[in-house]
Amino acid sequence: GEFYWVLGNTTDKAYKYTAAWVYTGDSIDHSGEIATATGIAFNGQNIVIAGFSEGAFFEYTRSGTYTGFTFSSAFLPRSVVWDGTFYYSVNIDATVVQYTSAGVLNATFPVNPASFTAYALTYDGVNFWVSENFSSISIAHEYTPLFVATGKTVSLGTPGANATPYNFGNNLFFTQDAASNIDTLKEFSSSLSAVGVGDWFKIL
Repeated sequence: GEFYWVLGNTTDKAYKYTAAWVYTGDSIDHSGEIATATGIAFNGQNIVIAGFSEGAFFEYTRSGTYTGFTFSSAFLPRSVVWDGTFYYSVNIDATVVQYTSAGVLNATFPVNPASFTAYALTYDGVNFWVSENFSSISIAHEYTPLFVATGKTVSLGTPGANATPYNFGNNLFFTQDAASNIDTLKEFSSSLSAVGVGDWFKIL
């Protein structure tokens, strides 16, 4: 079946939800490897989590076991994305880094326009999106697979107090209000239309 994995803000865990956003009760405890997780991706077999403080990526089985596979990031990673062939991450200076499936750095792509602070990266199945964050609003910019700007942008909403509006998931955009240990997220589809307020959900 189809599931979503969502990182907790201060819980050191990733949580598993059904396609209808029902919490399954399953989670991955990454506290033994990662202090600050900033991204999560599925590589077709296992789950890879970005460790910001560690400057590295760590792989886990879907049952939550650390596989022992890790690879270093060229920068402190803000996210991790898998497109079926390569891993990608972005750093705060808006440089996208591409890694092979073995974790070897393969290419870098600067995507930094003026006043751009990058917070996350996602892949919609065709193109990539890089989010920037201002003090009042978060915006995502679309790029081709070679990271040429298409000119398309989408507002990810106005963050609330202590918000971290950069949490993406593969093919989905999220805004996150991290005012407490329980994160509230709102889903935006890759067609860029916001879903109803009833689709807010909480990590338990």
